[in-house]
Amino acid sequence: MKHSILAILLIHTWGLAQSDRGVLVRATKPELRTLHLKASYPLEILPYRVATLAAEWNGPIVAIDVEEFERVKKGQALSRIDTRILEYQIQEAEANYQYAEKQLKRYQGLHERKAVTEQALLEVELNHQVAEVTLNRLKLQHRKATTKAPWSGIISKKTIELGDFVTPGQPLYVLLDDTQFRGRASVSGKDASLIKKGLPARVSFQNIQTEIEVVISKVAPAIDPETRNLEVEVVFDGNSELIRPGMVAELEIEQKTMENAMCIPLSSILEFEDGKGVYLAANGKAIKRMITPGEVNGDKMIVLSGLSPDDHVIVEGQNQISNGTQITMTEEEQ
Repeated sequence: MKHSILAILLIHTWGLAQSDRGVLVRATKPELRTLHLKASYPLEILPYRVATLAAEWNGPIVAIDVEEFERVKKGQALSRIDTRILEYQIQEAEANYQYAEKQLKRYQGLHERKAVTEQALLEVELNHQVAEVTLNRLKLQHRKATTKAPWSGIISKKTIELGDFVTPGQPLYVLLDDTQFRGRASVSGKDASLIKKGLPARVSFQNIQTEIEVVISKVAPAIDPETRNLEVEVVFDGNSELIRPGMVAELEIEQKTMENAMCIPLSSILEFEDGKGVYLAANGKAIKRMITPGEVNGDKMIVLSGLSPDDHVIVEGQNQISNGTQITMTEEEQ
């Protein structure tokens, strides 16, 4: 019986001692860092250029030299319209031009000898000009009967088959320029003042683990009134076969540098009725301190006001205490 009473007294005494010690917490001083603050935005990948190649003459398709998804070079022939009627017309126009050329020379000689009037010479000169223009027009139409690639790229779409009758303006191919890519992102309006042409940035493709250093190449002149975002664009080389138009990447922009930014662990920050705050360890007690939080940087929060570099911020045990709680602190200097 005496032993039981003694054990109870020992346990009670130990509990009182523990109570006197207070809640065990860990605290650390705010960390002063030089931070390069960045923001990330979804980036839509677009081809550098897209062209819809249309027919410029009418007639049946008699030759198709490329198919969808084939790579083509600048000036390469893609398809051709039947030009037999045009060729006959060109032969006729050449004969008319040669005749007009001879007539012009003859009338010029006659005019010098005063054998024909000025009006007669003017009519012959006009006929010569008409013959020349007609011949050049038909030759141009003959060239336009063959559709050629305006620049190197990939045929992403073909809308014709051999024998199809096409008319001027009818789409034949869609050509993508994949030698370069454009990336377009919508930057939050609150960051608009920090964005300018030439600003360094980084394009990240998480799924293919690729990063590309770029600069902002275009900035919209105004914020979109509906989305309240600012459109920006970057351009980069298309030297990776893994990158395709339509993919979504991430655009990372360095916005500003903060010297001596005061940072504390995110886990130390608590939500109070009057805002965000922390508990400080001071003279064996927990002291509530309200703060003005800034941006998140990794697992740290930038504190704009409310703390000093010598404060001891409780980072473990803060959920078991309140303002004025007795604490036992183990300090970890940063």
